Amino acid sequence: QDQTASVADTKPAEPKTDSVAAAPKGTLLFFMNPNGAPCQMQDRILAGMGSDLTDKVNLVYVKTDVFIDRMAFQNYGIRALPTIVLLDADKQEAMRFPPGIQQPATILQGLEKL
Repeated sequence: QDQTASVADTKPAEPKTDSVAAAPKGTLLFFMNPNGAPCQMQDRILAGMGSDLTDKVNLVYVKTDVFIDRMAFQNYGIRALPTIVLLDADKQEAMRFPPGIQQPATILQGLEKL
């Protein structure tokens, strides 16, 4: 079962008890084609980042094969995949990575802008 959030999920996560995790999180939108090799590779990189990523941002998959997600591709002007867009705690775009596979160090540098 796929337990990843959808771009349609707008309800914030329940705050955690420790003060660091309870701070407002940004959101990392991962625009992907689940059948594309580069997108699958980026997905493995994001999954491998584990808590280094999920402690700082909510990871949201925006997929080409999910009907409700298609509007997000249009709204964000996404034309090449994989693309990662970083939103701040107010859901405003803080950074957009260039299309293509991003390495963990590059993503972590981007998270510092939150």
